[in-house]
Amino acid sequence: MESATLERPRGLETAGEIRFAFATVVSMTMSNFLDAVIRLIPSRCRHIRSKDAAAELEKNGTGRCKSCSPPILAQPHFKKNDKYVTVKSFEAGEEGECSVIRSKSTGGLFAVKHTRAVVQPKPTHTPQSGLRVPLPSEARMLLRAPNHRNIIRFLHVQPSTSPNRHLIYLEYCSGGDLLEQLRTWRDEKLKTPPIFTLHVLISLSRALAFIHHGLQPVSRQKYTYRANHQALIHGDIKPDNIFLRWPATDCGMPDIVLADFGMAQIASESRGITGTPGYDSPEVRAVAKLRKDDPAAYQATRWRRVMTTKSDVYQMGLILHLLATGRYFKVDSDPALIDLPVSGEGESVVGLLAFMVEPVDRAECTTSLETGCLHAVDALEQRRDVVFARHGALDGSLWNVCSLKKA
Repeated sequence: MESATLERPRGLETAGEIRFAFATVVSMTMSNFLDAVIRLIPSRCRHIRSKDAAAELEKNGTGRCKSCSPPILAQPHFKKNDKYVTVKSFEAGEEGECSVIRSKSTGGLFAVKHTRAVVQPKPTHTPQSGLRVPLPSEARMLLRAPNHRNIIRFLHVQPSTSPNRHLIYLEYCSGGDLLEQLRTWRDEKLKTPPIFTLHVLISLSRALAFIHHGLQPVSRQKYTYRANHQALIHGDIKPDNIFLRWPATDCGMPDIVLADFGMAQIASESRGITGTPGYDSPEVRAVAKLRKDDPAAYQATRWRRVMTTKSDVYQMGLILHLLATGRYFKVDSDPALIDLPVSGEGESVVGLLAFMVEPVDRAECTTSLETGCLHAVDALEQRRDVVFARHGALDGSLWNVCSLKKA
């Protein structure tokens, strides 16, 4: 395994020049990356290995049978006054229970959270429902990040029949979460397709650019800014809070959707620490360590501003490392010594990854040449699209798609 070491390029004296060099390296080494991707993309479905499957192959030159075609599932329309039945319930978490419900009139599937409310001093108006009720934290945060393809779609909120609790209605993502998808590939002894690693990186970068800075892409390398945007910190980015939405809209792959905003905070009002151990940034980890080592100092720090939007970027970097290597990033590892198993892929993304997991001088999801990573992300998006144009979609049998029987 080759070890990719990042050294300060000669002649680059400012941080902005170094960051721009990272983006340049990403775009210049794509030919090697494409070769790596092409070798790993399944070109024929796994069913072709059996004799009976040969007769099922579609005569379209793809080498894939009908059962391996990517799923096509329409997004249903939510009606707040409709009748719904529960078709699946999940184990209760810290913030309440979550279920999948089905509309009796349309058959559409939706997710509903039965969660505790965080009561505000004044009622909050919700444009979707017209209600004026004290909203739970997740609903308040999602109302600040509407209409983005990489953020879970908030549909409706209403008081529950239980005291101090609410029902939050969200879109249902039939591809399940990223953790489930990675476990499926692991159990089948498959590596994460490199083109999918790029897809997740691009999608999460878009989601964070929007919730952090109000940036939304309108075309290649062009963004609009959402007026009066208040920066949000998600605070708990991990594979089980990232969902896969079908139908496919980008390169035959599902939309990557950032969900579970229950720990999110307005950045300017952020206090204390949130998140999941193993996916925490250095600044969060340092405070969490005080809980055991110095309880008094921990209590004093809980009400101070510890996290920033760059805490989310660090968590995204951890996920990228997991996808690219199949391993978790070791705590306190030197970002400059990150190695990736495929040399072409390592050359193309190691600079960007190291930029994201820097303990102090970390990237942000902006177009800034000095501190931003979106220029590099745009270059990776272009190359991802080239791979898809040349070789088509991944084998449809690679994907998890939940099948819920009617109740």
